[in-house]
Order: sequence, then structure tokens, then C-alpha cells
Amino acid sequence: MNQKSNFIKSGHYGHKLIMGGVTVMVVTLYGLVFWNVRHTTSALRGTETLFIAQESSLISVIKQVNADYKEDLQTSLNCRPFAECSKLEEAMRIARTYPTRFSSNLAYLTNISSRKETFVSNLLPSILAHNEKVQSEREYLLILKKIKDTGKKLNFEQMQRLNNLALKYKLRRVTIAELLKRVDVIPPSLALGQAVVETGWGGSLAAQRFNSPFGMMKSRTRVFSYNSLQESVSHYIHNLNTHEAYAPMRAIRAKLRNTGEQLCPLKLAEGLLRYSELGRTYTGRVKTIIKSFGFQQYDKARLTSFYQQS
Repeated sequence: MNQKSNFIKSGHYGHKLIMGGVTVMVVTLYGLVFWNVRHTTSALRGTETLFIAQESSLISVIKQVNADYKEDLQTSLNCRPFAECSKLEEAMRIARTYPTRFSSNLAYLTNISSRKETFVSNLLPSILAHNEKVQSEREYLLILKKIKDTGKKLNFEQMQRLNNLALKYKLRRVTIAELLKRVDVIPPSLALGQAVVETGWGGSLAAQRFNSPFGMMKSRTRVFSYNSLQESVSHYIHNLNTHEAYAPMRAIRAKLRNTGEQLCPLKLAEGLLRYSELGRTYTGRVKTIIKSFGFQQYDKARLTSFYQQS
């Protein structure tokens, strides 16, 4: 060992130079790889195909805005207690103004109040409008149920409409009881909460470029693209009302209806464990958003009588 040590110390510095050169080459190689990954990622983001690397989360939402927004959001999460649904007394009136796209400045709004107001105003009218259509179908089913409950038979037209609804809501065996589990509204607070988690308050590429605020995937690497927010809302609500993965949500909703309770979004969210691979972590984030930002106030919102397309 001493001979080897003396040999190195005795002026043979060539070995040190070689090792130093190798070190420089390794560091340079790592730098090039890191640079290439960063620029390749940037290029991918600019293509028409949207690659979803991971589910949107509260952390990714926070990272999209500046320090002021982070502070406001954290304060909101810390100060507001997480509790079950409370009774809603007053119904706010929302104008029938249907933005076809999210505002382009959503990604740059740093004030949480302004961001929330813009996001809700862009999406809520379409949610309420589609719920109106579903509620109309539900009321017709309830009329048919009353007829059946009295022992009378449905006429040809009524049977035809019943069969059409069963086909629309993907029900093979036509029964009014089963249809009523599917033909029902989605609380606006739940839809808004999911859209926030999925898009980071409407600032994501999916929301801005593809009108896709609910994370609906066409394939493993591509989101659904819609012509308008109204179209995306319609697909989202119909999906929750028909897809087998969300049968637990529909069962919870039917139970609440049977007991005369309001459709609590926090309870319904528990039936959406299969909406995301994150499972309970995902539903927990949705519920936190709903409570922290007071989205339940929109569950009793109603559209005004006049109509305006924007």
C-alpha cells in the first residue's frame, strides 16, 4: 500500500489529469441530457397532442400563480373548517349568458377572488342549463311513475319516450325506478370543484385550447376536444349519469332523494373514487375545493328568464 501511495505521489500526475477529464466529460454529458429533456418537454407542450403526465392537484394549482395567490389560497384552506353540507336558503339568479370558451386571461389572474369569479362565470351557466334539461326529463319520468303507481298503463307516446330515455341513458332493462337513478342533476358545486382540480382554475392547456375542463380522456394520451364549454358540460354530466364506474355516486344520490335530503356534493364525491387513479386523494381534493371556496352557494342558483349567447 505504501509503495502504491509513493508511486502516485512521485510525480505521476497523468492519472489525475485523466480522471479530471473523465469527470468533466460526465458533468457535460449530464448537462446536455438535462438540457435536451427540458427542451424536448417544451416542444411537446406546443404540439396539438396533449400529454397528461399526472393528475392536476392542489400543488399544481398553486404553482401556476404567484406568491400572492399562494398566500391567499393557503389562508383560505387554513381558515375555513371542513364540514358536511349545510342547508342553503337563498337561490341566486344567474344570467343566461353562455361563454363558449374560458377567458384567456384566467391563466394570468393572480388575485384569487378575481380568478374564482371569472372561472365560475365562465362555467356555471352551462352547468345550470344542462341541469335544467336533465331535470325536465326527470320530471317527466316522475309523471310516468305516478301513472304507473295508480295501476294505469302508459300510452304509446309515453312508452316511446320512456324507451328513448332508456336508450339515451344506456339502460338495457327499461324500468322507471332505474332510470330515475340516472336521470338526475349534478350539483354545480361538484362540477365546479372537479373542474378546478382538473384544470387549475381554467388555466390549463386542456381547458384553454380544447374546452375540456373535466379531464375527460379520449385515449391514454389525449383529452376530449369540444366546440364549446356547453358541449363539454353536457358530456361530463351524461358520463356521470351513465358510466358504470360512477354507479356508486348514483346510488348515493338516489338514497339522498329517497330520504328527502339535498344533494350534498361532499357525499356524492365519495362515489367518484374511480374518476381518477388517485382515488380517495382525488375526491378529498375536490371536497376541499368545494368547501374552501364556498361552491355550495351555487347549488341553489337558477338561470334568469332571458337568454344571451356570448
